[in-house]
Amino acid sequence: MLQGGGALGSYQAGVFEALDQAGFCPGWIAGISIGAINAALIAGNAPERRLERLHSFWERVSSGILAKPSLPGDAGRTLFNDISAAWITLFGVPGFFAPRIPPACIYPPGSPEALSV
Repeated sequence: MLQGGGALGSYQAGVFEALDQAGFCPGWIAGISIGAINAALIAGNAPERRLERLHSFWERVSSGILAKPSLPGDAGRTLFNDISAAWITLFGVPGFFAPRIPPACIYPPGSPEALSV
């Protein structure tokens, strides 16, 4: 069972890689949110392609920000994280998601357009 939680998904991929290298092949796999994406990549590919597909996916969705924090210390890291989050919110992550324009929050409550992001 793979749970959701964004970056937790890359950890799950690493754990699956270690289990695979140890010769363990799950008979069942399920997940929610990012865990469901990992589960689909694992269950939807032949055993010999699973790691390749997980690696490909995680390389694609985690390589969008090419800069590094330019200010030292915790304040610099916090500012970098805030700017990175804003950038991704505005522009998405290629191969993973594109922001919805206009955003769901401007539609009337209960309308189909307001019910999903």
